[in-house]
Amino acid sequence: MVDYPCCVTEYPKSRYYRDYHGDWVQEDSGNWCALRHTYRPWNDRELNDETRDEWNAFKEEWEKEKNDFERISVFVGEDESKINFSWYSKTLEKPIVVVSENEKFINATPYFGTVEEQVDRIYSGSKGFYIGNITINEEKYYTYRVTVDNIKPNKVYYYQRFKNGEPEPAIQFNTYDDKNFKFIFVGDPQIGGSHGRYRPFPQYTKSTSKSEGNRNDAFNWNRAIKSAFEFAKTPSVLLSAGDQADDDSRITISNVDPNVEEQYSAFLYPEVMKHIVTATSVGNHEMNTNAFGRHFNTPNSVKDTLNVQSANGWYSGYNYFFKYNNVLVVVLETNTNYDADYSYVVKKAIHKYPNTDWRIALFHHDIFGNGFCHSQDVANQIRGVILNTLSKYKFDLVINGHDHVYTSTKFVSYEAKSDSVKAKNNYHVDSIKKNEVNKNPNGTFFITANCSTGSKYMGYIDEPYLDYVFNFTQTYSATFGILDFSQKDGKVQLKISTHEVETHNLVDGDYIFEKDIGSNVDKCWSEKEDGSPCCSPGTQVVKKENGKLYGYERIAFCGIVDMELLPEEKCWSKKYGYDCCILPTTKATSKDERGEWSSEFGEKCGIVKNNDDNCWAKKLGFECCSKSDTPSVYEDSDGLWGVENGKWCGIITEPVTPECWSKKLGFECCSDPNTPISEEDSDGPWGIENGQWCGIIKNGSNPTTTTTTTTKTTTTTTTTKTTTTTTTTTTKTTTTTTTTTTTTKTPEPTACVNNHGQCGGIGYNGPTSCCDSGFYCKAYNDYYHQCVDRRYN
Repeated sequence: MVDYPCCVTEYPKSRYYRDYHGDWVQEDSGNWCALRHTYRPWNDRELNDETRDEWNAFKEEWEKEKNDFERISVFVGEDESKINFSWYSKTLEKPIVVVSENEKFINATPYFGTVEEQVDRIYSGSKGFYIGNITINEEKYYTYRVTVDNIKPNKVYYYQRFKNGEPEPAIQFNTYDDKNFKFIFVGDPQIGGSHGRYRPFPQYTKSTSKSEGNRNDAFNWNRAIKSAFEFAKTPSVLLSAGDQADDDSRITISNVDPNVEEQYSAFLYPEVMKHIVTATSVGNHEMNTNAFGRHFNTPNSVKDTLNVQSANGWYSGYNYFFKYNNVLVVVLETNTNYDADYSYVVKKAIHKYPNTDWRIALFHHDIFGNGFCHSQDVANQIRGVILNTLSKYKFDLVINGHDHVYTSTKFVSYEAKSDSVKAKNNYHVDSIKKNEVNKNPNGTFFITANCSTGSKYMGYIDEPYLDYVFNFTQTYSATFGILDFSQKDGKVQLKISTHEVETHNLVDGDYIFEKDIGSNVDKCWSEKEDGSPCCSPGTQVVKKENGKLYGYERIAFCGIVDMELLPEEKCWSKKYGYDCCILPTTKATSKDERGEWSSEFGEKCGIVKNNDDNCWAKKLGFECCSKSDTPSVYEDSDGLWGVENGKWCGIITEPVTPECWSKKLGFECCSDPNTPISEEDSDGPWGIENGQWCGIIKNGSNPTTTTTTTTKTTTTTTTTKTTTTTTTTTTKTTTTTTTTTTTTKTPEPTACVNNHGQCGGIGYNGPTSCCDSGFYCKAYNDYYHQCVDRRYN
């Protein structure tokens, strides 16, 4: 070790630096010195007298346990009814897990699994890497995977793994209420991270070896997870935000160094790990080998991302998702994913589970953290693109690690402040309350969990202030968090708190979120249709698929929410197999006996005529409402009234289909009410369609009788008329009655446009400024401008 003196002063003003050994100061002379009495940046169990006996006993026990690489992993399944098991085996047999509802295994159910050869990336210098079979300590292992199902809430189960052909002792596994349940979450166990640290004995001349670091952190991890269980009492799921292991070495020979396997052995060592399902994300220390993928049997694994394709199909199980009761958890790989992979994985998850009340993302890098080491480098590069995706799908919570310092944020949502979706400043924050109920929160809450073993504690940023941060702290103590889900009186609630491992003291919380049960059910049609998010109101339609309309917003297709295809009863062309045109700019390009036609989105569509003559409110100085289903707020002798954009509008009720008056004379009526009048007689006006006479229906009523008498003769081969005309004199008297009606209507029209209202376009005569300063008037086309949210447009 290089010999550095201790600093003369306790609080020097010189240059300051912190590493894994402690705090350093560079004095004016340029020499570095060690700062006395600063917090130790790692949890050295040798210095803790309170657990001295337990620690000494563990050191002996660990020497017997550290090379057990066949420990079982109990992992989440696709949903709460399944459990995914996996383990290493030295023998090649059929993997079996037997599940029973009684200790004697009467009527037990055996579940059989799959066996995989163990392979990994083996790097060979300038030649890159190749995929090859591996051994550990010169021994060949196989990966076993088994999924069990039919797991129900509020039950006691027992399971047995067959290890090397022999059944192990039964393990009790409890499930709890599916309406009120708890998750535990932790950040970076990073077992082995305390290697290479100098200790005060003997006189800071010796550092911890890899094996000593693994042992130190294995003990601390065991205490951490036991403490979390004792506090939670009935936890259902354990979430770990990555870097379960510390060794990030690449494999260069087929017989791999057992160090990383020793670290995973330590992660799976605690007895309580056999009694809870776990979900882990991959950290930057775990990306160079496939040990993560071999140990954990991830559900709904997304194996067709661009990242996997670019690696010639190499897949290590890092992107996956699962549902647990009313919670969707999406686990993302944030080391090597392509930008498009994030939205692709989330889209698949939402499509499969669109109706959960809570949406949680779990990944390693803290994109809204406050850590000095990492939060402003790699995290900034992926912040914009990940937030863009999570915000579109309205995720409630994100749990991260990586920076080994605790941070919680305000509510964060996506806001376009740059032409690039990836820009790190494309976010907006809303206030959050602690120890109060945050009802229907607007945005996503981010937590960066501290190191759960204490293998590394790192610094935080105190200046400049980060506007998204609500709270941050470095307690220099191992911590865990609790997610407490509950349901009551039609509401769902999530309470979040973080605690110290050794004392259960509260580090941060409680954060309480509440919303209606089923708040995501049927809220966005496109999530169910294909997993796409819904568009912001006013988004322009760009395509139609399977009878649904889509826009394009923030580099992704989205479901249109404020426009839909006309139903059959309102669309005349449906009976001919075509949708009606819906865009206001679409003009007729052809006409036949059925009506006028055009095309939209590469498909033929029927033009729907909007006849202003049908607007009865025009004669009173008002426009008619643009939608027939506009709510009625007032009714008088003129008709029903609604309000649009702060203005009164007349509601056009569905007209009664008029009777065809010419049928009784042996003629059909014209299909187009605007058919030119070829002749008019006492029966009514006549037109010609397809070489046949047809009666023209005007304004939904039969024509007025005149004094002209016309006789028609029908033939199947010709269209001739024989007309006898008599001369008559008609005197018409018109009586005009003037009626003055005073009607008071409220509210009065405003001089500005409400959110998402029309604010311009050809034929529009209303106000053009938006009432809300956060909105502006956006032109979608020549005919339609709309007040839209500046944050999303």
